[in-house]
Amino acid sequence: MKLFTFVTIIPALLLSSCQNNTEKAPPAGNKLPGVAARVNGVDISDAQVDTAFVGLLAERPEMRDSNPGGIATTRRNLADGLATERALLDQAKKLMIAPTDQEIESELQKARGSFMSEDAYKVYLTSHQLTDASFADIIRHNMTIERLIYREVIKKNPPSDQEVKDFFDKNKNLFLQPEKWRVSEISIPLDGDDQKAREQATTIQSRLRAGIPFEKLAQDFSASASKARGGDIGYIERGRSSATNEQIYNLQPGQITEPIRLPDGYRIYKCTEKIPTKQRTLDDTSVHQECQKRLRFQQIQQFIQAVKRDAKVEIY
Repeated sequence: MKLFTFVTIIPALLLSSCQNNTEKAPPAGNKLPGVAARVNGVDISDAQVDTAFVGLLAERPEMRDSNPGGIATTRRNLADGLATERALLDQAKKLMIAPTDQEIESELQKARGSFMSEDAYKVYLTSHQLTDASFADIIRHNMTIERLIYREVIKKNPPSDQEVKDFFDKNKNLFLQPEKWRVSEISIPLDGDDQKAREQATTIQSRLRAGIPFEKLAQDFSASASKARGGDIGYIERGRSSATNEQIYNLQPGQITEPIRLPDGYRIYKCTEKIPTKQRTLDDTSVHQECQKRLRFQQIQQFIQAVKRDAKVEIY
């Protein structure tokens, strides 16, 4: 379970809003001791950013190796995220949008129940420097901002059919079905003897040329789990497979590669099907839904930025 303390609602959206923020930080001399940001005259403390940073590292430990400049940027984004959250909560308060205590308790129990055990929940709290109370606050903030965005954006401004069409026409490249190859393989492991593996691969290649079915040889000799399916490993796409597979992209259905040397052994590949690039259209329900989703995302970002502008957000 991931509950980033600095982004408590629509995580990718708020994070992108923070990272794309174009506001300039005030001069360093204007920074008050211990204050990371200010929203409507209320301070966001460095201690709050510290807690958010600990939570982020718990979710993304690889960031521990960031350089000082990267850490400073991340901390400023965290401060921006906390300030954005506060601005949205203030707006919800003005509009008297808030979940009931019963609704919060119900959602809290669901969240706690998503952990494998009570001990796992406690470990999560410790690693994120949270308490039961601050965890409950995250739930309350989530629910409050979700309701604000639903009422002020999603319910009020559903994308029209014309807006969906215009978005699709401008972004057709997002809905290209890429060229695909369906591939089968025969895998010959090294097992510490490169020469023996190479000789076995060459022998198998000779049998393929003699007309013995690829599927039978895969079942008889391949070391891959795909042998049970006659070597079938499904579809691959250019750019989403290893560079070695570049040889596969020159194959037509029915054609077979020469033995290919990989770090763990040799592979022989067969193309069994090739699906050309295809433009998906708005007649595809999933395409229509994706356009609506992306338009809503844009609407929500615009709403968040408008709330921040009205709230007088300062990031130090």
